[in-house]
Amino acid sequence: MSEVEFSTRAYCKVILHAAKYPHEAVNGILVSKAKDLEGSNDVVFVDAIPLFHMALGLTPMTEVALEQIESYCSSNGLKITGYYQANEHYKNTNPNFVANRICEKISERFGQVHLAMVDNRRLSLDMASSAIVMKNRDKASVALESDSTCVAASCLLQNRAYRLLVDFDNHLDNVSADWRNPELNQEIDAVL
Repeated sequence: MSEVEFSTRAYCKVILHAAKYPHEAVNGILVSKAKDLEGSNDVVFVDAIPLFHMALGLTPMTEVALEQIESYCSSNGLKITGYYQANEHYKNTNPNFVANRICEKISERFGQVHLAMVDNRRLSLDMASSAIVMKNRDKASVALESDSTCVAASCLLQNRAYRLLVDFDNHLDNVSADWRNPELNQEIDAVL
């Protein structure tokens, strides 16, 4: 069994994406440092890149987003290693057709992919434990970078930092909106 670890930045961005659109399903890409993946079954997600909140299965836009993310990753020593999704239904943590299909596409292009689902029932302003459930065949366990990761996520939720989050839907509406989220990254780093 492998272990999957979320950095505070990656975890908080996933949680903030789900919080920004509580009435919609959201999805995104998880990335790791390419050099850390060599010869290990364990994966450390160092960042999350929010994709969509309106039409998760819109194939042409997903392809465009993956191309841009791949280019960004290759120039920054990163690799696409995961996919996350939060369903719109409160109790549903099961991957749907879209999640499985996007994971297949990522796997074809980048190798092994880890599927993370957000458990909406665990989301709150005072998060005590991880709200991420891994759905891979090998049942990877989830670890957070530090004990203060949930505290950081709670603090960011209370401060409504999700308003700073830009996903690809936002970027496609306004190309000046940066999907790499530099402002939000600074906000997350400041909480640490």
